[in-house]
Order: sequence, then C-alpha cells, then structure tokens
Amino acid sequence: MKFIITEEQQERLSGYDKAQKMFSKYWDRHGPQADKTFFKMIGFNNTFIQIGDNLLSRSDIFRMLRNWYGGDNSMKKAIEIFDGKTFTINNCGGYQFDFQITQFFHDEEDGFYFTAKPDIENGIVDLIMVGGGRQNLKDAINSDDYGWEIEGEIADCIYELLFDKITETTGQQVAIEKLELD
Repeated sequence: MKFIITEEQQERLSGYDKAQKMFSKYWDRHGPQADKTFFKMIGFNNTFIQIGDNLLSRSDIFRMLRNWYGGDNSMKKAIEIFDGKTFTINNCGGYQFDFQITQFFHDEEDGFYFTAKPDIENGIVDLIMVGGGRQNLKDAINSDDYGWEIEGEIADCIYELLFDKITETTGQQVAIEKLELD
C-alpha cells in the first residue's frame, strides 16, 4: 500500500524524526526521564517546544519516550513500577496515606487506567480550610459536607504520584478510574 503525503506533511515528519533522534540520544546517555527538569532544560514553555518549524506538545514527547523504549517495553516497565507495590502519599495538600493499585487497564494510545485502594483506616488529612484539624480519612470521606471533595483530592494525590513515577519515566499516560474506599 502506498501513502501520498504533501510536502508540508513530509517536513513535519522530518522534524518529528529529528526531535526523536535528539531526545533518544539524551535518554541513551542520561536514562529515561521526561520530568519538569527535563522540560525546562529543553525550553518547553508549558504548552509546546518549537523544533525547527514543528511545535511539539508534552504528549508528543511522552510518545517519543515510549518509542525510545520500543514496542511493549514501555508498558512492561510501567507495570514493574506499580505491580504489587504499596505507595505512600506523605504530604500532598495535608494528606498522608498508603495505597495500592488493585486493577488496571492498558490502552495503547491512552495509557493506563487504574483502580486504587487507599488505606482510609490509617490515613489522615489536615482539614485546614474547614477548621477540622487532623482527621482520619475514613471519617473525612464520610462527611456529608466535604466527603466528596476528600475523595477527589485523594484521587488527585494518587494521580500526581503515579504521573511522577510512571509517565515521567516511561511516557505511559495514567488516569485514576476508580477508588476502592471500603
């Protein structure tokens, strides 16, 4: 099968290939990392980086990192990072708790969707804004006034940690699909 592309499309692909080679050389020398320091070093402006005539987004760079791993290796590395492990949230907006990944689904384009189980029996939260002081996570979640907000913030804290550990080292995107709170 033949594909016919325009000169503009060819130039875009050529620029993308040049960027892939440049980043691959960096990762070969320094290891796989696409964190805040990396993006700052390459001149990323929170929206894109311009390489030649091409604008590359964060997603483009994460895709290049997945390509650097090759095939399913990026997915396998991500699974190594989280499979069977307990993670600790120490200071995420006043939250402290452990959690585990209990289920996941992987989509080749979108990355990982996780079900996480935070330890709400032993976790705590400092309720600064509502004047509640330090409270057990289970009690905070069961509050009619702000329990829904606590659940959302727990999911945000888990997302941030998994993004740092998985997305920034493998290029695999992460999403928290569900929390097991029983």
